[in-house]
Amino acid sequence: MVDEKKPSPLAQAVGLAGIAADTARDLAKQALGTTAMGVQAVVDKASQSASETALALAQRYLRHSTLTLPLPEALLNQQVRARLKDNPHIDYIQIDCLPDRFDIKLDGHFQRMVYTLSLSVTVKESLLTSDAPFMRFLQLDQALDVQWRQAPVLVNWATRHIGQGAFQLASKLPLPSLTQQIVSHIPGLHREGIRQWRLNLAEAGMIDFLNNRPWLMEKLVSLGDRNVLPGLNFLQESQDWLQKLVNQIEVKDLSVQSGRLDIKVGLRGS
Repeated sequence: MVDEKKPSPLAQAVGLAGIAADTARDLAKQALGTTAMGVQAVVDKASQSASETALALAQRYLRHSTLTLPLPEALLNQQVRARLKDNPHIDYIQIDCLPDRFDIKLDGHFQRMVYTLSLSVTVKESLLTSDAPFMRFLQLDQALDVQWRQAPVLVNWATRHIGQGAFQLASKLPLPSLTQQIVSHIPGLHREGIRQWRLNLAEAGMIDFLNNRPWLMEKLVSLGDRNVLPGLNFLQESQDWLQKLVNQIEVKDLSVQSGRLDIKVGLRGS
């Protein structure tokens, strides 16, 4: 039987040193990984704390005040036309925004007659927090241009001039007017008296658009001046946190300015 040769003390020492080195490297890697995880946890906690603070600041501001988001005139017309596209009586509508006033031009037809109704209305009141949100208008001016399809030029000339005179005379009388008959085709618009109109925003389908979450989100993301809302600079960095704020706000009021409709939003229930 042959005796196995035992490693020398030096070889044993070298082997043990190698094992110790491997163990040391493994422990160092674990320590570095634990440290990195700890740093990341601290960073995540600090980021969440900053976002929570930013959300609280924005909520506090919107609880006592409002933030104005402009709706450009072009986008307003786009939304109104989308809601009238299936209307059999209205062919086209153009709304011009002026301070506290709308100038409206309505193109329509009835059988062979085609017409353009022009209206100027001033905004007397708007209420959006009720069960039936509305805007109330006072009619300032109106005009009607009427023509016949495929009619001789002279006939259309006479129709336009005679019709305009008769229309202006009839509009001064306290009787159901042609204006009322025409605008009755606009959803949600109701006459309340002589030259008095009321637009039910829910019936018109506008309140759903004004409270549209993706649109509100887009407006808040694109706001250039972050100082208009406390905490907005932090919230814009996180879509999730900004969405939490958007889910809590609603339209509080409207005002008409040159070329735009200003939408004032605040915290829901405040």
